[in-house]
Amino acid sequence: MNLTASRRAVLAGLGASAIARPAAAQAANQAVLYTSNPAQALETVADVAAKVMAGVKVSTVTGGSGQLLRRMEAEIARPQADVFWTSSANTLGQYKQLFEPYKPAGLNAIPAALHQPQDLWTAANLHICVLMVNTAQLGGLPAPRTYTDILHPRFKGKLIIADPANSSTAYTILWGIERMLGADGLKALAQNIRVTASAPTVFRSVGQGEFPVGLTFESNAYTYVAGGQKEIALVYPEDGTFTTTEFYTLVKGAPNPVAAKRLCDLFASRELQTALLETAFRRPSRADIEVGKFVQLPEMSKVRVFETNEEDAARERTAFLARWAGGGPAPNSLTPHAGRAPRAARGVVAARRGRRPTFPWPRYHLETVFRPLQKSWRFSRWPRRRASRKKRSWKSWPSFVVVPASPTSRPSTACPRRPSTTGSPGRREAPGQTSRRAEVVRARPQPNPSHPPRPPPSQPAAAAPSSPRTSA
Repeated sequence: MNLTASRRAVLAGLGASAIARPAAAQAANQAVLYTSNPAQALETVADVAAKVMAGVKVSTVTGGSGQLLRRMEAEIARPQADVFWTSSANTLGQYKQLFEPYKPAGLNAIPAALHQPQDLWTAANLHICVLMVNTAQLGGLPAPRTYTDILHPRFKGKLIIADPANSSTAYTILWGIERMLGADGLKALAQNIRVTASAPTVFRSVGQGEFPVGLTFESNAYTYVAGGQKEIALVYPEDGTFTTTEFYTLVKGAPNPVAAKRLCDLFASRELQTALLETAFRRPSRADIEVGKFVQLPEMSKVRVFETNEEDAARERTAFLARWAGGGPAPNSLTPHAGRAPRAARGVVAARRGRRPTFPWPRYHLETVFRPLQKSWRFSRWPRRRASRKKRSWKSWPSFVVVPASPTSRPSTACPRRPSTTGSPGRREAPGQTSRRAEVVRARPQPNPSHPPRPPPSQPAAAAPSSPRTSA
């Protein structure tokens, strides 16, 4: 009995070690990164990690900093992330329970003023808040030079910013403006500004000419300047602007702790911070890197900074977001054909609520393909609904298929003209030539050519009429 029991114990130990070895190898060769940074920065991290961290695969999950932090909070019982990169201290202060203290290699090169006392997060780079201006879309208006300038009613509807609940960029800017210009200044700004759900939409909209002015970080706006768009200008407000340090953190209970700590060391390295400065224009947190040698950005000594307290911003974040949500523009205020709610009784400005547009189907050049059907059906990319009409989903729309013409299709005599996209008469086909026009037919099951159709059942012979009964 003792010998059998000992054999079972040995076999169980061998099985457990065999299972643990692949798990440990996976934990050492993989790191999951939750990040709010753009694709250009992620590509730089992947390139440097492939050289420095050979054999470690870095998987990324992207989103807004606020969205990712709330997701990590929901996953606190079973964390899925190893490292979070990046957000400001005024946002991270609300989620201290998610992080684990760690001192990465290279921490001594970062100024002591940027150190977190408990080492819950480490400085990755510095950000300066700027006004990203598309000078070609100002329409004769003078370019703003201060934050006070954008409070003027002439800029109403010409400003864009992200939702501060989802973006630490927007929260840093709006919090600083309230500290600088007071509650009345924030109210005046809210009257002029439009809000989008994500931070990348801000600089993309300004770069594409949809808005003249966007409130964003220096690194986001300078990407368009470096790309050759001469109409894009960076304005460092003369009345002072705001700076913030972005941090990365080691997640408490990370599923891959060995690879996670190696990734944290990489973010503090000189090699990665220099590469991020050259490709993503992120000001490094290390003091031994000179910005002017790599990009054409002003030195910090030439930028007027309005000092704010990050601890106060972190402590009052919930109250500020409640004030902003109670009266600020809604994140979906840019949705096409969005309805707007009545003005709120209190708050910064009336909330704008709307619904997202529905898509019955994509618009496959409906003017040319479905021209014969436009008389009876109205096709539109954004169908507007009326209160008196019944809600129609995409399933209620008729389904059509476009069947290209074949040599066996109808001759040109039945369809002598080709549809014209310009409204002029189409070209006449040669006699006997097959029309190239596509036929729009209602969707129906097509017969299989490999199986001939089943012959109709034979009709039974008619029975002879019976003679009527005779009465006895």
